[in-house]
Amino acid sequence: MIKKWILFALAFVILESCEQSSPEAVLEGKIIGFRKGTLLLNRVEKDSLVPIDSLKIKTADGHFRFDLSGVEPQLLALTIKERPGEYLLFFSDDTTMQLQTKLENFGVDKYLSGGENTRLWKEYQKILSQYNDQKLDLIKKRLDPNLPKNDSIKKVWEKEAFGLEKRRKLYALNFAINHKDKPIAAYVAFVEFGDNPKALDTIYKSLTQEVKNSYYGRKLTEIINKQTH
Repeated sequence: MIKKWILFALAFVILESCEQSSPEAVLEGKIIGFRKGTLLLNRVEKDSLVPIDSLKIKTADGHFRFDLSGVEPQLLALTIKERPGEYLLFFSDDTTMQLQTKLENFGVDKYLSGGENTRLWKEYQKILSQYNDQKLDLIKKRLDPNLPKNDSIKKVWEKEAFGLEKRRKLYALNFAINHKDKPIAAYVAFVEFGDNPKALDTIYKSLTQEVKNSYYGRKLTEIINKQTH
């Protein structure tokens, strides 16, 4: 009877631990039209890509699977060795991520799902693209030969460009603070405010300790330490 109770208790502990275990961190999906070649998983470091894993594709549907269990949430890029200069950016998560794209327009047309950081990164990129479109519209105005180019018009365009950039930065600041408990907040602070000590300090003070210990949180700590010494 005692042995039965021991076995029951062990089974319960094992079941409980399985239920509490974190989701598997992987990136899987397929690249339609990609039948043969080498797919590279890269870390984005400033203006360069650092390969951290690779996979030879030999399947007809371009299926791939990368283990992300040792990779902290951060900005990563997929590249194809045989097609240099093309890349697909995404923000990794501590969960299973699904990605689908095509070899044609690689990195542009894509479906991506994952955890909360991935969702927030997509939301952030969507808003930034709107600001970028508005910026391009201003540039087109300046280059349009049919529009007047007198000093008063130029001042109006300069004011519009300044206001647009100010709104973009304010959006980034609020986004980071509103998501202070997610690693994506530290990422936004790192890429947008690394050269703005006041804004960086404001965001950093709002971050949770867990986020400060994250990949980009540690980078922020390094920047702040350099600024204060």
